Amino acid sequence: MAILKQDTLTLGLLLLVALGVTGNKEQTRPYESFHSECSSNESVSGIMGFSSDKRDHIWRFICSPLPGKAKTTYCNLSDEVKHKLDEPYMLQCPGNGYFFGVTSHYDKDKRERCFRFTCCEIQNSYIHGCSLTRWSKASPSVPKYFKVPRDMILRAINSSFDLKTSYRRFRIQVCHLGYK
Repeated sequence: MAILKQDTLTLGLLLLVALGVTGNKEQTRPYESFHSECSSNESVSGIMGFSSDKRDHIWRFICSPLPGKAKTTYCNLSDEVKHKLDEPYMLQCPGNGYFFGVTSHYDKDKRERCFRFTCCEIQNSYIHGCSLTRWSKASPSVPKYFKVPRDMILRAINSSFDLKTSYRRFRIQVCHLGYK
């Protein structure tokens, strides 16, 4: 089973390379703390999640250059997302912010991975034309994969808990950038 998951991860990474995603970042390890940030003037452009077992996922965050002439002005680390095991949550960057990095740890008492995200602002820009992706399947056997379209930024991550399967499902919000 572990070989299948690694092969699926490799296949996913090859797909990202074929789609033109430039920067690969490290992945989380089950039950361990994790921190990763994109390089200057890049944003999180891909997220892959694979079930490592019933309790934790292996997550990989992919970076790509910001769209158009976008330049980062400043960045802030969010507070930790506080939620109960079966509660939904929404992580949204404020203003015209986008996801730049992630910090996480596994909370053994909650039996869930807790996240903090680094959001960055883009100078002389505004966000418009936002949309939400479909929900990922709430299943351990189906990898979670999101790719931000080339001319858009990742603004929010939404998650809810499926009581039937006892797994989380996810969707992301992507937005276009306009320039002042």
